[in-house]
Amino acid sequence: MTAFGPLRRYYTGPVGVVSNPPRFIAGPDRPIHVPSLLARTALVTAAGGFGENFFLGEDHDFVFRLGLLAGFCYVNMPLVDVDRNPRRDIGMIEL
Repeated sequence: MTAFGPLRRYYTGPVGVVSNPPRFIAGPDRPIHVPSLLARTALVTAAGGFGENFFLGEDHDFVFRLGLLAGFCYVNMPLVDVDRNPRRDIGMIEL
């Protein structure tokens, strides 16, 4: 399953273009996962990189600012595995 399935967003093609990236990212679902994000270094620099003063949400802030500068496309297949096990030794649960 891709990240789109739990959000009840289904795409038929293997790739596509996201219309209005800032609105897409600011929506309630936020289906952009940084571990699978690809961007040119110059674009990451222009967006200002990750906010170092954030405790949480720096990934969503960064992706939103990136979306203000460039269009997004998606790949409709799993690209990474995300560990959502609550028993892992360290992670967001401990914070």
